[in-house]
Amino acid sequence: MDLGGEHLCLIRGDETGGDLLSALSSFYTNVIVILIALLTVVLGLSFFSLKYSAKAHVDSELPELTDGFFQYGRGAPLIKDAVSRHSETHDEEIKKEMREKVERDLLNSRAEVDGLLMRIDEMQEKIDGIEYHLESLDSGELVIAPGSIDQDEGE
Repeated sequence: MDLGGEHLCLIRGDETGGDLLSALSSFYTNVIVILIALLTVVLGLSFFSLKYSAKAHVDSELPELTDGFFQYGRGAPLIKDAVSRHSETHDEEIKKEMREKVERDLLNSRAEVDGLLMRIDEMQEKIDGIEYHLESLDSGELVIAPGSIDQDEGE
């Protein structure tokens, strides 16, 4: 090769066949690596391109198909069955909790009612005692309230 009056030779005359073979294999190895990298980039781009185009297609078709499936197709009974099974078990749990709460509230209210009845009885006894005391003051006589004398003394 001749460049501007100078002779340029890429291959030296003292290279052996092994050196030439090594240079060629290194060149082709580099070409293969570059082609594999390029192929990887192209495959990656095509994968993502197909993925997004398929997603766009599914997004455009899916609402139309699912509305029909769940309104008129086999989906409506499936959903109703699933909801009814779930609501039955949930209803049983709620009923059980409500029964337990009602029983607790009933026991608490019975205890409160018993306490109030005892207080009412005590107050009634006090009122009766006050009435007898007022009666004795009005009449000037000693009036004894019932239950104030022991049975041993009355006999």
